[in-house]
Amino acid sequence: MSDQRAASVTANPATTALRSPFCIETEENPIKVNIKNATELKHTLDDAIKRILVLDHKFTESHTHTDRRLLLGYLSVIFAAYATAYSYYVPFPECKTVLTVCVAAYFALNGAMVAYIQFVERDTLFVGVRKDTLMGVNPDEKLTVKTETRASTAEYNITLQFANASTPAISSPAASVKTSTKKKSAAASTIPRAKKPKSEIVVKKSYGDFFDVEGTFVPQALVDALAKGIAAGGLKLE
Repeated sequence: MSDQRAASVTANPATTALRSPFCIETEENPIKVNIKNATELKHTLDDAIKRILVLDHKFTESHTHTDRRLLLGYLSVIFAAYATAYSYYVPFPECKTVLTVCVAAYFALNGAMVAYIQFVERDTLFVGVRKDTLMGVNPDEKLTVKTETRASTAEYNITLQFANASTPAISSPAASVKTSTKKKSAAASTIPRAKKPKSEIVVKKSYGDFFDVEGTFVPQALVDALAKGIAAGGLKLE
């Protein structure tokens, strides 16, 4: 981590030509953390990523994972509350069957929630959708972001997963013309085609890329890193 690196990012005219709404917001309320606390560093960057995607790139966050976890949690609480109320009005021997069912359902629902977090949601940080601005010409763009860090190192990796990333394909007239000779077919097949957008991009960084030696967050560095990753995945930058 160095002040020079942070200063070079913020002073780059190419990156400051268009002011990031997130950078403007952060300038009004600078963020400073303890650089020795890896948990605080990660949480700061995780929160910043979600704000950048919403403010700068106009994604609407999907709360599907949160809704499912809440549903499982609410259902388990309902079974627990019902068991408590039922046992209050009905003596124990008679309420044994109901209590057994409610307790079993409570633990099953909590187990399902833990399994969902562990195997489905995993380290997902953000799921967002950006609506097509061309009146339905292009499909909506979906972006899933996952972050990963290791306690033994200062690495901070951002995984961007894309769905329906729209990149205009280059159509070749020669490739569409049906020819009767092998020579013409071979010539048409050698015409280069546009590269397909990647479905997953991993941005490998370290905490030192986003914080100076005093622990002050450098928002432009994270804005640039996300912009490069999103562009590499085939999505248009807002």
